[in-house]
This record gives sequence, C-alpha cells and structure tokens, in this order.
Amino acid sequence: MRIRTGLALLFAFTFASQLLAQNFSGSDDFLSVNSNWTVPSGSSVLGAAMTVNGGALNFTSPSLTTGQTSEAAYAWTANNGSYTADWQLQVDFNVNTTLVAGQIGLWELIVGSTTTPANNFTVALQRTYMQLIGSQPPQIQAYTKIDGGIQAPGYVSANASAGTATVRIAYNAAATTLTAAYDGNGPTDGYAFTNLHSVNISDVASDWNMVSGDTFSVVLHAFNSANGDPSMPLFEGAFIADNFLATPTAVPEPATIALLAGLGALGLALWRRCRV
Repeated sequence: MRIRTGLALLFAFTFASQLLAQNFSGSDDFLSVNSNWTVPSGSSVLGAAMTVNGGALNFTSPSLTTGQTSEAAYAWTANNGSYTADWQLQVDFNVNTTLVAGQIGLWELIVGSTTTPANNFTVALQRTYMQLIGSQPPQIQAYTKIDGGIQAPGYVSANASAGTATVRIAYNAAATTLTAAYDGNGPTDGYAFTNLHSVNISDVASDWNMVSGDTFSVVLHAFNSANGDPSMPLFEGAFIADNFLATPTAVPEPATIALLAGLGALGLALWRRCRV
C-alpha cells in the first residue's frame, strides 16, 4: 500500500509540475543548433537564411538589386506563452555592419497570437545607411499589428547607444498588456531596461480576441532591404542575435492553483490512509 501511495503522490506532483510549465520558459546562447527552434516553411525569401554559428544566430543575405527585400525567420517551438499568466522574453541584437545607400537591415522580436499570427507585437533594432553616414546609432522600434496592419500610434522609436542592444517583451496577464522595453547598450554593464511602448490586447481598438486557453508564439525575424543602390550582402557575423531568454511567471494560473489544492488534499488523504 505504501508503494502505491508513493507512486500516486509522485504522479500527482509530476502532473502538477507539467501544468506549471505551460508557459514560455527556456534560454539559448546559440552555441549549437537545438530542437527548441524551427525555420518556418516559406519564411526564407531571396536566399536569406538563419544559421547558428560562432556562438550566435546569424542572419545572412545575398546582395540585392534595387527594390528587393530578403528575409528569414527562426521560430521558438519549445513552448508557448500563456494568456492567463505573466511572462517575458528578451534577446540581444547586433547590427554592426557596413551598408550602402538606401540599404536597411532590421532584427525583430515578434510575439503573436498562436491562432491568429497576423495579430502581433514587435520590438526591433534597425540599422540604416543614413544612420551610418550621419554617425547616428541604430534605432529601436516597437509596433502593433492587427490583421497584418500597423495600428496607432504606429512606430514608436528610441535610439540605441551602440550597434548592440537588448530588446524585451513582457506580458501582464491581469492587464492583458504587452510592453516593449530595451537596453540601449545590450549586456554591457548588465541589463537596465527602459519601457518604450505598451498595448492592451483586450482594448476595443486593438482586441486580439484571445480567451483563456489561447497562447502566444514568438519568432525572431530579420530582413535586408535595397531601397537605393543594390545592397551589400550580409555575411555571418554582420547581423546576429544572442542570449535568448524566456521567463515564465512564478505564480501559477488560477486553474492550476485549484488543481494543486486538490492534489494536496488527495496526497494528505493517501498519507493518512497509509498510516492507519
């Protein structure tokens, strides 16, 4: 009887720990390729690619003719974000590279509704040729899309301190609010984030129509655009992402709390029966 009781308790608490894990959780320093990511079908355009090499995720692109844009994506598949519990995501972006007239390169951290990906929230690090010739730093941008269209107030921007910056998206479940933040010089001297833009995804103007049980997905996306002269190619090491971190809430969701309470009562009853 004691063996069966022990197995019952082990099963109960294993099941409970799995429930607690149903949220964004994990990290990657991109030292090697792993199964937590996938390249979405059709996401690589005009020869662009995502490659893990040199301890980083590299966005590479061939040279482009005027008017062309190449792009690629890397999707986190280890878990999804909860709609009813808090979480946050962050990643370091580096855009230190030489560009030609009219060339624009951009890294994006994108969080979207898993069921309706066209509803999404983005924080990005952009490098342009005009920034380089004006000795200006890259620009951090945040924006929201509903059904693929940019929503008011449009692009909210701030300057990074250097070519490397860290961006973060945090979700507050109680307020159904997504907030974009950034550290303008990345991991140098530790992280110190500044909030840039927030959106309430249950607000009438930006309602994602999500309900309990729905989830969020996250994608790293980058593009290279030739808006003037034919663009320079982007080789490995030119546009990189590193130190991805997904952190779940430490507080269980209400349904999980109720279940844990039930499991606790079951465990106590089994323990008392074992002692009889």
